[in-house]
Amino acid sequence: MRRRANTPPLQLTLRLQRELTNQPTAQDSTALLQALADLLLGALGETVEEPATAEGGANDSEDHV
Repeated sequence: MRRRANTPPLQLTLRLQRELTNQPTAQDSTALLQALADLLLGALGETVEEPATAEGGANDSEDHV
């Protein structure tokens, strides 16, 4: 009986060179920071006050009974 020659498994390589890509920049980072803070507070179980908006939202019709 012949022994089969085992081929070594392929090894992944780590590329250390950083590829420069055009990253989108936030125009108004205040809203983004507020949204992230609200998500963090909600994850920690704190109550998050919703700001009142004059425009309503996408589900504005669902809010009325």
